[in-house]
Amino acid sequence: MIGTTHRGLLAGLVLVFLYGPAFASPGPREGEPTRVAGSSSVPVLVEDHFVDTVADSSGPVPVSVVDGEGFEQGQHGQRVTDNFLANTRRSRLVQISGWGIYELDGRRLRGANSRGFIRHVLARGDGGIFFTSTGESPIYSERLEGNWFLERGRPFYKNTRAFARWMQDQDTLLISSLQNPTGRGLGQGGIYCDDFALNEKDEWIPLCGAGNDYIAHSGVGLEKTVFVGAIDSYGVARAAIRGDGVFARAAIYVESTDGSTSQATPVLAAYATNLAFSNPDWDAARLKRELMGLAVEEVVDHATGGSNEFGNTLTERRVVKVIRPAFAPKGDPPSDPPPLEPPGPCVADAETLCLREARYAVAVEWRTADGEVGVGSAVQDGTDDSGLFTFFDPDNWEILIKVLDGCAVNGHVWVYGASTTDLGYTITVTDTETGDTKRYSNEAGRPAVAITDVGAFPGGCANR
Repeated sequence: MIGTTHRGLLAGLVLVFLYGPAFASPGPREGEPTRVAGSSSVPVLVEDHFVDTVADSSGPVPVSVVDGEGFEQGQHGQRVTDNFLANTRRSRLVQISGWGIYELDGRRLRGANSRGFIRHVLARGDGGIFFTSTGESPIYSERLEGNWFLERGRPFYKNTRAFARWMQDQDTLLISSLQNPTGRGLGQGGIYCDDFALNEKDEWIPLCGAGNDYIAHSGVGLEKTVFVGAIDSYGVARAAIRGDGVFARAAIYVESTDGSTSQATPVLAAYATNLAFSNPDWDAARLKRELMGLAVEEVVDHATGGSNEFGNTLTERRVVKVIRPAFAPKGDPPSDPPPLEPPGPCVADAETLCLREARYAVAVEWRTADGEVGVGSAVQDGTDDSGLFTFFDPDNWEILIKVLDGCAVNGHVWVYGASTTDLGYTITVTDTETGDTKRYSNEAGRPAVAITDVGAFPGGCANR
């Protein structure tokens, strides 16, 4: 329950920086994120030593934050919280500290980010935003292979795979900090989260965190995840990622109070909160898409992680996606929907059939299994109560639809239909006198079943 206090110890955070050559690991193709079978179970709380603290209750958007240091005054987590609240007052913000263990698909999840996200969903209900400036970076080596699996020559932590598969089916947006640029030495480039290379001890850590690493490279859960880079006071962009790597496609850069990605993360989380407040009907995937669409491409100096002999940061020119304060979401109240137009008589056109004395308008949208979409073409040679639609070939009739008078039988106007396609489609039938609408859908790849809706329009028999 929100506000319930559970005292316990705070899990610490250790980051190990690597030295040595880096080799890019092949990632998934650009485009749609990978979808895999979801988790076969729900997380079970095995140990509960969490401390949940309500930090803000001025708005309706549920937001949670975790931090590896803590939320006492002056600590890293409280500075992150203060930065978040400086940019939004539209949240119900909960700080999740302490520690706990969740078990999921036979794996015990102990990392702050995964357990914090799970706690947000299970304790507060799905929805809202979870953000973190904390990294989870377990060490990989051959002697620890039991905790890892290899894919395309790159190791991934098994716990993060279990979490990501569960997380992708939740309606909560994950906003996660990228690592700040880390150099190898004088005049050299940085070490990037996209790469994998063992150090001299035959060890490696996922620099941007094990969870981020798996999500970025596999695409599992990426449709509901945003990575955060920083822009410092000199206009230099900072994040330990490659400009053309797997993290960049889901990364947004914002201005940071101290130039760090840690303090950029609460700023972007606040922007997302404002956007969610103004659009309460959006789900997490839509919120991510709109944030990415709001960001504009800018050519900036990007820190590489290296430095020159005078200690100055080495940079390279890159194109990054940026949200500036000038056009960031402000959290305006949701606009009232426009008043509904009074229903009018059906007007037939190339995509609309008008049946039953032009009272009922019928339209069809179709979609293929690979994502192609379109609208059906109406065949205007039918009868007063039935008509046909084609999709691709005007000589190939795909759907037959009927609107029948069943008032004398059960007091309703009926809708019948049949199709000989396994394409996906949605048939929309509208009573233009009452505004009532019925929709009938078929999923792509499935043989269509007959429509026999004898209770479609009860209002169609009134005033006759």
